[in-house]
Amino acid sequence: MRAVLVTFGLAVLVSMAQGLSCYTCFSTNDDLECLNDPKDVTECQISESSCCSIYRQEFAEDQGQIISFTRGCQEECPKDGFFDYSDSTFKIYVTYCSSENCNTGPGNKPL
Repeated sequence: MRAVLVTFGLAVLVSMAQGLSCYTCFSTNDDLECLNDPKDVTECQISESSCCSIYRQEFAEDQGQIISFTRGCQEECPKDGFFDYSDSTFKIYVTYCSSENCNTGPGNKPL
């Protein structure tokens, strides 16, 4: 019985230590590889409230013209979701998700 408890305890610790896998990359308007073909996956060693994210920034007057695009791990995430913000200069899209390698897609619409 003790061996079973030790094995179970180790399995729980290993699964907690594995974290969440997320695509991680950064692009600017000169190089959109992160947007079009993300390849790098990172095992995020962070807390239970962590998630994968996408951050997309465009010019407000020229929507679709990407300034920066980031995929990564995020600490202290709100509930999974999609948010967009804008002012007179920028349009910003932020996506949060919490399943393995979920931060795919163009980032300007919900997953």
